[in-house]
Amino acid sequence: MKPAALSTAELAISILAAAGLCGALVIGYPITQHALWLLFLIVAFFYAAVRLIVRGNLAIPMFMVLFPLAALTLYHFFALQCVSALPLLIVTMAFAFFAFRFIDAIWMSSMILGVTSILVVKGQSRWMDVFWLVVSGAVWALFFWLQSHERESIRLRAETMERRARGFLHHSGHRPMERELPDLDLETQQAKAAASAFRMENVMNWVIDIIQEIMHPFSCFFFFMDQQEGNMRAIAYKSKSRFFDPDTVVEVNGDGILSWVVQHKQKMVYERMPKEQQKPEYYNYREKILSCIVYPVIIHKRVEGLLGMDARRSYSFGVDEEQLIELFARLTAELVEAFRNYQQMMTEADYKNAFYQAVREIIQTRLDLNARLDLLIKISNMLKKSDEIAIAVPKEDGSLVIRKTWGDYSPRLMGAVVHPESVCGQLAASGSEIACLSPEELAGDSKCLVSPGETKLKVNSVMLVMLPMQNNIRGVLIIGSRRRDYFTHADRYSFSTLAAQFGVAIENAIYLTKIRELAITDGLTGLYNHRCFQDFLLKDFKLAAREPQVFSLVIMDIDHFKKFNDTWGHPVGDEVLKHLARMLRELAREMDIVARYGGEEFVIIMRQCDLKAAVKSAERIRKTCEKTQLKVNDNLLSITISLGVASYPVHAQSPAELIAVADAALYSAKKNGRNRVEYAPDSGRQ
Repeated sequence: MKPAALSTAELAISILAAAGLCGALVIGYPITQHALWLLFLIVAFFYAAVRLIVRGNLAIPMFMVLFPLAALTLYHFFALQCVSALPLLIVTMAFAFFAFRFIDAIWMSSMILGVTSILVVKGQSRWMDVFWLVVSGAVWALFFWLQSHERESIRLRAETMERRARGFLHHSGHRPMERELPDLDLETQQAKAAASAFRMENVMNWVIDIIQEIMHPFSCFFFFMDQQEGNMRAIAYKSKSRFFDPDTVVEVNGDGILSWVVQHKQKMVYERMPKEQQKPEYYNYREKILSCIVYPVIIHKRVEGLLGMDARRSYSFGVDEEQLIELFARLTAELVEAFRNYQQMMTEADYKNAFYQAVREIIQTRLDLNARLDLLIKISNMLKKSDEIAIAVPKEDGSLVIRKTWGDYSPRLMGAVVHPESVCGQLAASGSEIACLSPEELAGDSKCLVSPGETKLKVNSVMLVMLPMQNNIRGVLIIGSRRRDYFTHADRYSFSTLAAQFGVAIENAIYLTKIRELAITDGLTGLYNHRCFQDFLLKDFKLAAREPQVFSLVIMDIDHFKKFNDTWGHPVGDEVLKHLARMLRELAREMDIVARYGGEEFVIIMRQCDLKAAVKSAERIRKTCEKTQLKVNDNLLSITISLGVASYPVHAQSPAELIAVADAALYSAKKNGRNRVEYAPDSGRQ
């Protein structure tokens, strides 16, 4: 608010007081004879000074004139009474240098010296007083100049640091307009370059160096908040003590002076520290500290750091030091906020990079379910480092089964079917998109994450993300961490966006897997079809051409199969084919290839199996089939088969030749009475 002008009466009183003081100084009358006149002048001066300071537009210039005149009047009065009042003038000059600008103080000191010199010439003062006024004025001027120079140096350093920090923020924070698909590599490089150039340790070491150079404390330090650990550690410090502990961890709920500042979010200033607190927690030995200033660095009502300094003497820090450390604390808050922004920018850049990389890999990679599930686990770990990951995908009947896992304990869930009453099952049925669970929500024997009797994941935070698909069918992404409250709101958004992309990709991969299975399997029996059998056989011959090995081929045929169709109908004939297919799948080894050759004929490629072993296995299959009966409409049907066996390399050197030899052996078995195993004689080939 603009100060009000003086009234005419007040201005007249001020001029009269000034004129009276000047006249008293020049003529020395009537001060010596009328002390009341001097008292009136002094009172008028103080009244005018107060009014000028409170309301006047020219308060400072008028006060600069009246104050030395009042001091000189008192000096002259005491001089006429033969009393030396030189200390009064010295104090006035000191006040002038500390209360006004340097130029104004020089002008006021010159006024005092000039008037005193006039009094000396008139014989009303001594030259010795002028000499001491010159000496004290020079001392005060030099002291003031040194102090102002130091303050100007501090101001310039602070302005330089702030300008460099803000300039860095402006240039590094500038980001080009995003195109439809932004250049993520460039964006990531900018974020990481900014982070490397703007490391808090380097910046705060610079701040600490300035504080140490200006105020010379015993120790100066900055403790920075670790967001994940929830405590503070020293990242920058300067100390004259060899007992300063840079590894000190300041707990938020601790009992030390630093913990108190964090808890109360207030500064702590001790001109003389209490005896019980003279050994701060950041020293690892008995270091007696008597003065201490600690300021909290607060951003958005949250303490992000502590900036402080101490000394081994009492009353080492005054108002100037307190104001300076407060200034640096505010500047540090801006630097810390900028650092947090860079961390956020790096996180966003990494997320975008991972997200678009996932989209690119989805587009570029083949439509394989396992490959896409592996990619989802990889991207999930890039977005949020986790300890356990499991993915449940829908089966043909609509139930969810754990198809892919990662971690120490989650592989034990592999193949588990999600129970409808489990946490995952209830979330999938509720229609929720995402959920974060705590240990308390998973506690109790009655609760299970996937299925009853499951192995506990031993995690303290779990996030369940639905993978949306068509027809209200959804998969589940299970992410676990051993840290409590590990997943944030930002993580929920990131993973929900990722799930929206991967849900469709996984669904397409599931459909493609089904199409591929239909292309290579027989629709009735579920075994490999004739074309797939031919491909496997050709691959085995090519492999045998590079690496010598043996394998055998068994061709079998259901005896009197036409009788089943004619007597019981074709549906029963289909059940007979499926019954034999199940039995062959159970009896065959994992490396064997079981296929439907056509009609009622089946084949088995027995890898790493010579003729003798193949005949033995074929006989075991024949006996098992003969002993097993198929129940159809309360009727037990007996099924027998005839088998022909041929082996590579003793019988053939090509796929067609091997099939022909085995088929001839099958024809021989049927000709010789059926329900038997025949094999081609050894042709002597090696």
